[in-house]
Amino acid sequence: MSNPNFIDLFSGHSAIYAKYRPTYPEQIYTDIKNYLTKDVKVIVDIGCGSGQAVVDLAKHFKGAKVIGVEPSPQQLEQAPKMDNVEYRCAKAEQTGLPDGIADLITVATAIHWFDLDLFWKEVDRILAPGGVIAVW
Repeated sequence: MSNPNFIDLFSGHSAIYAKYRPTYPEQIYTDIKNYLTKDVKVIVDIGCGSGQAVVDLAKHFKGAKVIGVEPSPQQLEQAPKMDNVEYRCAKAEQTGLPDGIADLITVATAIHWFDLDLFWKEVDRILAPGGVIAVW
C-alpha cells in the first residue's frame, strides 16, 4: 500500500478483483467476537480492498460502525455500501482517523503490503485503550 516499493496491482482491474476475490470463513468473525471482552462501537478494517471483510464485519457487528481504509479509490468504488459502513481512501500507515477511535482493528490478507514500523505506530495511535487487533 504505502510501502515505497509497492506497485498498485489492483486498481486497473478492481471490478474483476471485487467479483472474484474470495470471502473469509465465518469462523474468523465468530472467533473475534468470542475473544472480545467489551462492546465494539468502531471497527477499522485496514487494507480493505473492495470491502470483502468490511461487509462480513458489518453483518457480524450490527451495532458497530465499520470503517474500511484503502489507498486505491478504484477499489473503494467497488466496495458495497451499507448503513453502518464508511470508507476512507488512505494509507495503512496514515489513516487520518482520530486518536483512539478503534475498538477493533482488522487486517485481512493485506499486512504484507504495509510498512510495518509505520503501521504499528498508526495502530498504537488509533486503537482505543483495551482495543484488539486481528490480522489474518
